[in-house]
Amino acid sequence: MSLLGVTTIWMMATTAVAGPPSAVNALVSTVVAGSETPAAVLGLCPTQADGATAGLLDNAGLPVSHERVLVHIPGLTDAHPDLQAMVAAVQQGKTRQSRRLAQAVLDGEAPADVQALARYVLARSWKDRSSKAVPHWEALQAVPCFSAEAQWPLAKHALRAGKSKVALERLNAIPAWHPSWMPSRLELAELQLKRREKQAARDTLLLVVPERLSRSQRARFWRLVDQLAKLEKKKRLRRYANRMLWRMSKGSERRKIVRTLRKLRSPIDTADGVEQTLGGLTTSKSSVRKVLKATKVRTRRNPGLRAYVRGVAYSRLRKRRPEAVRYLKVSTWKLKRSLHRARAHYQLGHLLGRLDRETEGYPHLEKVATLAPDTLIHEQALWRQYRMLNYLGKEDESLAKLVELERRFPWTEHGAKGRWFRAWSAYQKGEWEEAKTHLIRLVERYGHTYSGGRQPWAAQAMYWLARVEDGQGRKERARQLWSAVIDHWPMGHYGHLARMRLAEPFPPLAPTAAPTEEAPQNPLAGLTVRTAPELMLPTVLTRVGLTRTAESVLADRFGGRSPAGAGDLLYALAIRNGSTHRARYLIRYRLSHFRPPDRRTISLWRDHFETPFEAHFRAASVESGASMSLLYAIGFHESRYNPTVVSVANAIGVMQVVPSVEKEVAKALDWEPQGRRGLRDAAYNVRISAHYLAALSRMTGGNNLTLTAAYASGNHILRRWLKRTTARELDVFVETMPFASVRSYAKGVGVISMAFSRMHPEWSDAEAADRGYQAPVFDPLNAFEIRSVVPPVPEATPEPADSATEPAASNAAESVTEPTADK
Repeated sequence: MSLLGVTTIWMMATTAVAGPPSAVNALVSTVVAGSETPAAVLGLCPTQADGATAGLLDNAGLPVSHERVLVHIPGLTDAHPDLQAMVAAVQQGKTRQSRRLAQAVLDGEAPADVQALARYVLARSWKDRSSKAVPHWEALQAVPCFSAEAQWPLAKHALRAGKSKVALERLNAIPAWHPSWMPSRLELAELQLKRREKQAARDTLLLVVPERLSRSQRARFWRLVDQLAKLEKKKRLRRYANRMLWRMSKGSERRKIVRTLRKLRSPIDTADGVEQTLGGLTTSKSSVRKVLKATKVRTRRNPGLRAYVRGVAYSRLRKRRPEAVRYLKVSTWKLKRSLHRARAHYQLGHLLGRLDRETEGYPHLEKVATLAPDTLIHEQALWRQYRMLNYLGKEDESLAKLVELERRFPWTEHGAKGRWFRAWSAYQKGEWEEAKTHLIRLVERYGHTYSGGRQPWAAQAMYWLARVEDGQGRKERARQLWSAVIDHWPMGHYGHLARMRLAEPFPPLAPTAAPTEEAPQNPLAGLTVRTAPELMLPTVLTRVGLTRTAESVLADRFGGRSPAGAGDLLYALAIRNGSTHRARYLIRYRLSHFRPPDRRTISLWRDHFETPFEAHFRAASVESGASMSLLYAIGFHESRYNPTVVSVANAIGVMQVVPSVEKEVAKALDWEPQGRRGLRDAAYNVRISAHYLAALSRMTGGNNLTLTAAYASGNHILRRWLKRTTARELDVFVETMPFASVRSYAKGVGVISMAFSRMHPEWSDAEAADRGYQAPVFDPLNAFEIRSVVPPVPEATPEPADSATEPAASNAAESVTEPTADK
């Protein structure tokens, strides 16, 4: 199978159940999704149907059909007696006892799948003695569930034995969804370099994403790149790789790399150390003072370097940026080495771009390529040139910069973004085949990583592949891809957009009056996940009692490749292992992988999605008409509900309200402005923000994605964007927003507001959350008008003491008394 086929088989894997019934089979019961009809009993290790895989993937390696089979994971009960004792020994860390019991299972007449589990326990327990573990791994190759898991230890054994051909076969047999696939690429590339297979090694290394590797693995990756460049006699690539190694090395290893760089005529000096110190700069004054003090001695005898340090440090402070421009201009002609001048030109061009002086800053970025080609600063300059040209509307020139960036730096962190923008440009021009090529490559290498708004690149690419197929008239193919997006990322941004395309209902609400049920003692009880290859290993580990190992394995593959249900399984494992902090992180940031809310999922979300200041939020919602779900989603994104935080842009409090917005709202509602101190009060801050959001909602017709863009940038910015683009479809308009931070903000708020509306049906704002994805992009926008939904209560006029209406009037006044925070 092609690499792309192997990479994307995770997208739509199906299982055909086979094997004789056994005691372990009784542990696993299945239901067909949507019908609750009992299906055939699944064995512990289901196999793929012969010939069915070819029908699952088309020529591009993308899914064309799927089977929704769910697997329950109850506790280990009613199993084989020897298996029960073995699992208990494994859980208690009794290695010798678990080996003895596992051997007893093999010597007895246990069913085949129970024997497979016993062999797996023995193979893992003998991991330090490969001679005893290898026979068990070789036997497990015939068991479909363990065949992929066995390839990695067998490949390492072959490497130690010097059997390079056997090792190559083993390494190539590891599927792309397996946790050991990425480290195995490093082993494979090293083996190919030893065999002088330069092109094969380059192709293998191009599949590696350095950002996903551990620190030691990244160092090994760049050492392999250095070896490849040495074979290909490319000095510039060697310099680049060794400078990357210098940044992550210490002690004797760093000194060795310094000697190598001297031989390559790229010596490390004081300015490089200063550059590392500048990497710790933030936008706070204390950070700037700390860096200036730390670099004072090293820059005393170098006026050009001193001017450069001050320019970079002052560029972090908004009010001192004009002064920073002067310092950086001085450094561009006082610095002597070309690499240092290139850094100064880059910082100056970047700063001028931030000051809206793009035409003045662009020539400085161009000088970087002539002063220091194929260096780290050249890579950053190319990316900055692309963004600057794109902002100026020079699309052809900006795409040329992306092509050059990919050609010169194929292993950089900008690869996924560059690939996506090339695909997006081709899509907008109607070049369907080119767009499809880029999207498939994006899934092939970066599908497991995350884009803006914490959405997987795989979800984004598959959704727009469906749009491409739809544009070419292949309606059924597009529907299949959209269905796959909904199936794998049910609560993500692109899952909601796909539902809108298919006119399917959004995830239903949980029952408002659900009977009270005690929480199960075992967090895995009643859990439902999809049967998929990448879930088989953690499922088996869970059954054998190795829950911590299962958690680490699943977390390693929990990127865009995880099918629906993996989030629930990982959450349950985190809870079982006592990691509530990690469980909270999963719920908050990986919503796109969780199944549409049922009663169980709703209870999990409620436990880890805090709703602080609920009385303040409810009062502000009633008064302004803003949605509670939207208010809480924005409060979460803006400040994590911190009432005292102040941003670089001078935004204050829970909802990050800037003083100018407070004055605008207070003036419209005839309130007395409370100033910065008042905005630190949660009740007042939420109240101001709610009225502002309600006005934006009326302006955008209830479209939450455009509303949040206006909240993040200002309604005048949103009107300017509408003039710059002709896109009026919601999904297209969101992708055309010129700032990545705003795109990410809109997607993230949309996802969490939808989740809040499902968690809290008592708020009765699910319709508003759904409308956020269904409402069209208004053009022109409605008028921006701040008004109160609840009318102010007129002051009570004096009445006679015997008036019958006095109690009623008094009660009415008390029921709508305004909060005292603004008084």
